Amino acid sequence: MLEVTTKAIIFGGKRSFSENPILSCMSPSETDAEPLDSAVHRIYLTRMVERGFPATLAELVESTGRPATEVRAAVSMLEANHGVVLHPGTLEPWVIHPFSTTPTLFYVAGAAGGWWAPCIWCALGVAVLVPGPVTLSTILGGEHERCVLHYAEGKLSPTGLLAHFPIPVARAWDNVHRHCACTLLFADRASIDDWCARHGIHRGEVLSVEKVAELARVWYGGHLGPRWRKPTIDEARERFASLGLTSPHWELPRSAQRF
Repeated sequence: MLEVTTKAIIFGGKRSFSENPILSCMSPSETDAEPLDSAVHRIYLTRMVERGFPATLAELVESTGRPATEVRAAVSMLEANHGVVLHPGTLEPWVIHPFSTTPTLFYVAGAAGGWWAPCIWCALGVAVLVPGPVTLSTILGGEHERCVLHYAEGKLSPTGLLAHFPIPVARAWDNVHRHCACTLLFADRASIDDWCARHGIHRGEVLSVEKVAELARVWYGGHLGPRWRKPTIDEARERFASLGLTSPHWELPRSAQRF
C-alpha cells in the first residue's frame, strides 16, 4: 500500500434546459432570493455533507416549501444543465458532483462521515466541501496498489503523484461516468504510459495532484453557496485558463450553454 501523508495542496454535453412552464410561472419575488434549482442543489449537497446521502423528494419539498411538481421540475432542470446526474428513468440522484451516491474507487473519510467521489478531481472537491481533516483512499490506476492521502487545513502532501485525464473536457459529458471512471491517480508517468498501453486507452492530460487540488478548489469551492448555478461553457473555459490549463485537452467551444 502506498500511503501519502498530508500536512501540506491548497484549496467545484452541452445541453441547455428549455423553459419549463412550471418554473417560468414563478413570480420574481419567489425566485430572486434563490432560484429553486439552486436551492435544490444546495440542499442535496448539504445533506450529502451532513449524512453522506442526498435529500429525498419529500425532504426537498419540506425544505423549500414548494409543491412537489415544482421541485420535480427543478430536479429535471438540474439534470438538463448537468447540475446532477440521475439514475436512468428516475428523479433519484446518482452523482451530485463532486459526490457519488454509489460506491466508486475514491472514498473520502473524516470525523464527520464518509463520502464516495467519482474521480480524483471530485475527491479533492469533496475534501474542499466537507469538514476536515480527511483521508482520500483510492487504488492507483484502478488496479491493485492502494493509496491513502491525508488532507488537512486546505493542504495536501507529499508532491509527486499524478492524475491522468484521458478524455478531453469537451467530450466529458458524452458519457460523464466514463470520463470520471478513467480520471485516476498514478505514481509516475511511466505507470500512466504502461496503463494506457495495456488497456488501449488514449494517453491524455497529466497533472500533478497539487494542480488537481487547485482545480478542485476553484471548481467546487462555491458549490454550497446560495444562488449556485452550473457554469457556462464560456465560464468553464475561463476557469481552466485562470489555472494555466490551456492545452488542447482543455479547449472548449464558445457557448453560453451550461457545461
